[in-house]
Amino acid sequence: MQMLTHSSFPIGLLGAVHLKNKIRQIRPIKSSELITIRSELGEWRVTEKGLEFDFSTHLMVNSQIVWSEISTYFKKGKFAHKNLKQDSEASFELETLEDPQLATSWLIPKDRGKVYAKISGDYNPIHISKTLAKLFGLKRDIAHGFGVLAQALASEGVNEISQNATQIALDTVFKGPLFLEDQACVKLAKSNDKGLEQSFDIYCGKNPKPSICAHLQRLD
Repeated sequence: MQMLTHSSFPIGLLGAVHLKNKIRQIRPIKSSELITIRSELGEWRVTEKGLEFDFSTHLMVNSQIVWSEISTYFKKGKFAHKNLKQDSEASFELETLEDPQLATSWLIPKDRGKVYAKISGDYNPIHISKTLAKLFGLKRDIAHGFGVLAQALASEGVNEISQNATQIALDTVFKGPLFLEDQACVKLAKSNDKGLEQSFDIYCGKNPKPSICAHLQRLD
């Protein structure tokens, strides 16, 4: 956040949304290990609807990368400029699953935003205040997407992929909000790959469109 809010960063974050993630675990990290974290700005793409830009993070132990990820953010608007041309290769996409199977569901507590903010340090008002969330155009306060995703990853039918695995890949697209005090539902794609990968969507309440689409793959 220090980098993204720096005075030299050319894009105002107000209105920008966290759009996608590509996470790679090279090996599990022991709680006793000393970790070095390196973050940097990456590629950017001008699209029809706005601007996508990447932010990468690497976790290293003894100068060896053990975990890495690319976060993609999106800022809606017109970014036409003689030096900015629309990229023909858009970032990756995950399509909504066809005929998925319900794996699990849970009620998102009304205090989940505040609880997760204490852990993550993300005190964005849309997660902790119903009134302030409405000022940003939402019907009420919403859950942190990563918090809901983490709970889904621990659910039955999904966590079997990562159990006892060393190398794991997770691709995620955040497509809509998950509101506090609403039901979160995890739906799985039918899989015949002997537990090496799993696609799943996360829905909010009665919304027929998924709020999160994800693909988890065991690489070892």
